[in-house]
Order: sequence, then structure tokens, then C-alpha cells
Amino acid sequence: MNDENKLRILSQVITTTELLLNQSTILCEVLNYSTEAESISTRISTINEEIDQRILDMSVVGYNNTIANDEKASILFDICNQILHLSRNVGIVAKSFVRFNITDIKEEVAFPLVDFEKSFSLLMEIFVSIRNDENVNLCLDKVFELRQIYIRNSNGYDAVMKKLFNSDESVIDIVRWKDIYASVNRVYVGISDMIVFIMKYLMFGE
Repeated sequence: MNDENKLRILSQVITTTELLLNQSTILCEVLNYSTEAESISTRISTINEEIDQRILDMSVVGYNNTIANDEKASILFDICNQILHLSRNVGIVAKSFVRFNITDIKEEVAFPLVDFEKSFSLLMEIFVSIRNDENVNLCLDKVFELRQIYIRNSNGYDAVMKKLFNSDESVIDIVRWKDIYASVNRVYVGISDMIVFIMKYLMFGE
């Protein structure tokens, strides 16, 4: 992949990741302003639409020509699409608070939401390091840190689901919290998939 194509795609990767980070920051507002969940969800959806349009525009303009016989460029496009996937899933989390009229956020949800922000901040650092051709070991350190966040929250999901189904909460509450926990976990599954794409890119070589 020539430097021009690399910088062009990475520019969109970084821009859309910054928007994804903004989504996570807005989502964390629900921890203090749960009654504003609907307006928070709307703001997140607006950002998702911008990410969607940016990636669509990039794909229409240069996808076929750029990735022809260039697997490394193809991986970067996969990363772009994974950012869009993460953005949509963050939106689903926000909408679940509205759908189930949640006015009190449990700490089992609060901690993973804060970790969204940490995770997307690490993604920003990783993509900037890749753009700047920094030592691959610096990127790998950040990837390892990101993976630790994923593992912590993946294990936490199993624990909270077990706790939920062994609780004395009403059936309605079990159903709605199960849906919320699952929507949060889908974001972390998406982060795990993103780690795979990043590792493929880093290990591919020039």
C-alpha cells in the first residue's frame, strides 16, 4: 500500500474513532442524568449517522481501486467498518435505556460504560501510532491494555448474568436488564473483533 492511500484511509479511521469516542463520552452522561436518556440517545444516533456517511463516502470513492491486490489496505477498510459496527452498538445501548425507561443505572452497567471511553481512547492512540509509523511494540502494548479491558468486561458479563438469574427481581426487570447487559456485551465483542483486525494489520508487514 502506498503512503498516500495509507494516510488517506487512516485519516478517516482516526476521524471516525474520535467520533466513536465522543459517543462514549455522551453515553456516560446517562450515569448522572438518566432522565435525559432520550436526548442522549438522539445525540449518539446523530453521530452514528455521520460515521456511517463518512465510511460510505470513502468506500464509494476509493474502495475498489485502493484494495485491489492490497490486503493491508483491505484490513484498514475492515477496521473502518468495525468502527461503524461499534458505533451502531453504542447506539443500541443508549436506546435500551430509553426503551426500558431506566432511571437508575446499576453499577454493573456503569463500570462497563466508563470502560467504553477508555477502550475507544486506546483505539485512538493505536491508530495515531500506526499513522505516525511508531514502533510496533508501542502499539502492541496498547493493544494488550485494550485486551485486558475486554477480558475484564467479558468476565464481568458472565458474572452479572448469573447474578441476575439468581436474583429475586421481577420477571420484567430480569428481561429488561438481560437485554441491557447483552447490548453492552455486544460492544465488547466488537472491541475483541477490532483487536483481531489491528493485530492482522500490525503483523502483516510492509
